[in-house]
Amino acid sequence: MTNSNNGMQPIRNSLFKLLTAISIVISGIYFPVSGQNDRSKNTNVIDAENIDRLIEKANYYLEGNLDSAIYFGEKAFQLTGSDYFSQNAYRSSKVLADAWFYKDSLAKAIDYYKVSADIILELEGEISEKYASRISDIGYCFSNLDIFEPAVSYFEQALNIFKKTNNEEEISNQLNNLGIVYFTWGKYSFALEYFSRTLGYDMERGDSNALTISYNNIGKVYEAWGYYELAIEHYLTALSYLGKNGSEATRAIRLSNIGTSHFKKKNYDVALEFLYQALKIDQQLNNQFKIAVRYNEIANVFAATGNYMKAIEYNSDALRILESLAKKESLAIVLQDLGANYFEIGNYPLAENYFKRSISISQEIGSIANEMAAYRVLSKVYEEKGDFRKAILYHHKYDDLKDTIFNSKVHKQLANYRIRYETEKKENENQLLKKNLLIKKRTQRTLIIIGALMLMSSVLLFFLLRLRSRTHKQDRKLFEKDKRLSSLELEKKELEKQHLQDNVFAEQQVNRLQREKYEAEIQLKNQELIGSTLQLVNKNEILTTLKSKINASLTPDSTKREILFINKSKYRFRPKLEAFQNRI
Repeated sequence: MTNSNNGMQPIRNSLFKLLTAISIVISGIYFPVSGQNDRSKNTNVIDAENIDRLIEKANYYLEGNLDSAIYFGEKAFQLTGSDYFSQNAYRSSKVLADAWFYKDSLAKAIDYYKVSADIILELEGEISEKYASRISDIGYCFSNLDIFEPAVSYFEQALNIFKKTNNEEEISNQLNNLGIVYFTWGKYSFALEYFSRTLGYDMERGDSNALTISYNNIGKVYEAWGYYELAIEHYLTALSYLGKNGSEATRAIRLSNIGTSHFKKKNYDVALEFLYQALKIDQQLNNQFKIAVRYNEIANVFAATGNYMKAIEYNSDALRILESLAKKESLAIVLQDLGANYFEIGNYPLAENYFKRSISISQEIGSIANEMAAYRVLSKVYEEKGDFRKAILYHHKYDDLKDTIFNSKVHKQLANYRIRYETEKKENENQLLKKNLLIKKRTQRTLIIIGALMLMSSVLLFFLLRLRSRTHKQDRKLFEKDKRLSSLELEKKELEKQHLQDNVFAEQQVNRLQREKYEAEIQLKNQELIGSTLQLVNKNEILTTLKSKINASLTPDSTKREILFINKSKYRFRPKLEAFQNRI
């Protein structure tokens, strides 16, 4: 018999070669030969190093030179090329978005924030805190543009993601952002709801810094609503959470808010008390701008009490500081307050002078609201002076600016709608680009897989045909060998059968001869027995005849008994004869 393991060895060798070939094909597809890609790898390494340097420069210039930051950011983004969904593309688009945001080009900032969000979405998936942060940045840009609906939508998307990652700090931040949007929107009930939810998260975390902000924001809502007692209560609570180690600058702001609420409530003495405390802290911190703001707030309180000279004194101190700081918008406001106070005491020339200076600065910085307010009061100044022509002139300028403000609001709304349209259009374009890139990548992968499968199928078919041919040859050899072995085994079996038949025939002959011998012996015995039996029968007949004759004669009894005795002795052999006959 043949060894089955030796017969399977060629098949195993062929299968091993086939598997080796398939592994080589697969490794060739997914891991190209290094010699063919050295140049591309080196190019990619060089590009990555250049991109890193450009992004570092862009981040460096974010703090001062925004144009340079944009330049280097764009160069880095361009170098990413077709590698759209990559960390380098994400980093470069993010730094570009930050640069445009700091430059107040919010529409472009939104575009790049969306690009960075799309990239990180592809790289890390929807449940990514980076993705949530970029979504929040987009919402913040829309909020600054006073486009509130998309701002709310993006903040809510970010909030939902941070909820899934259980980041309580960011949950609080997004709730706070939503509250600020609704507050700016004028929807105070929604603002209060979100600030209250923010407060709940801050209390759970025990974050005192976050709690002081939340209580302060709720106080702002109540102040805007006109509920000054509730506003003061929340400002005081916010102040208490600062503690002894809290920020002194923040403490000054909280004291100022309390003083402003008391001022609006016409508790002037209490208002001055808190404003002086805030001023003292700002003076200790040497925060000149805040000192000027506190001076002006105190001046407003004195003006409300009718103490215009004291108000003018504080206004003048504030004016001096703001002029040294070149804070033009605040300077225009203080000049208006000075003009109003001089107007109240009847010093019209000085009032006219300060109002005109305020108008000049407002025109310079493009503050139409401040310019309009100055024209309105200046018209009253000329009216009091009896110069009705100028009074009417400045009143017309006031009306014109009022219309301009209305038109600018309309223009701003139209601009915002345009920005919304363009951002939505670009978002759709980005989505289409993203979809096309995904389709392209999937097509490339499909083509690679199809090519690999075709190549593997060809190799597999080649090896299968070769294996089949080799197996057929082996099977034919095995068949011929088995056929020869079978014929020899058949011959051997025929010989064994013939030998067995001869043995059986010999045994049958022996048995037949023995049976004939036994039958001859039995026949001879039977003949002897028959002869003996006939003799006995003849004797019995003779004896019977003698007995009858004796009985008939007159022989004496003794002689009769002797004869009978002889006769009985002759019958002793009869039972033995019967037994012998029965045995035969």
